[in-house]
Amino acid sequence: MSRIPIKLALSLPSYDGRRVNAIPMLTVGQAVGTIHYMTAQGSLLAHVFNRTLCEARQKRDAGVATHFCMLHADIAPEADWFQKLWAEYIKRSDAEHAERARDRAALIDTLKAQADASAERTALVVRAMTESSTAVTALSAAVRDLTTTVRDIGERVSRLERADSERIPRAEVPLAR
Repeated sequence: MSRIPIKLALSLPSYDGRRVNAIPMLTVGQAVGTIHYMTAQGSLLAHVFNRTLCEARQKRDAGVATHFCMLHADIAPEADWFQKLWAEYIKRSDAEHAERARDRAALIDTLKAQADASAERTALVVRAMTESSTAVTALSAAVRDLTTTVRDIGERVSRLERADSERIPRAEVPLAR
């Protein structure tokens, strides 16, 4: 039998130290690459569970353990229980991985569609800005022409007013530039 290449922290909580699962507990050691048995007992079982979980996390942080499993003292599984549990773990991990891959692909498709739509909107904005720029240029030229015309009219009015003030007959005042 080949060993499962993991470093297992196996929690073995108990109320009073008695076990009904010594054989299944020992068979796990034959199934995995490395195993760390963590025993704890006490009347406050939730506290005992938490203690072994904390110990397993410390082992994980130290690089000693990669996986955690808890086998309660009053549970007597069949001899190959861990191999079956591991197979189910792998099956679900593969399914979750496939689902994440599908989700990632859907997200990428959505982002591509958004990028395409954004590119189209950008092209429309650039086109509108170009057209606006052309319109602004034409408008600027018209304003310049209008300004020149207004200035010419103002100069003519000034000459007429000067002519009136000097009592020069209007016929003598040149109207053209």
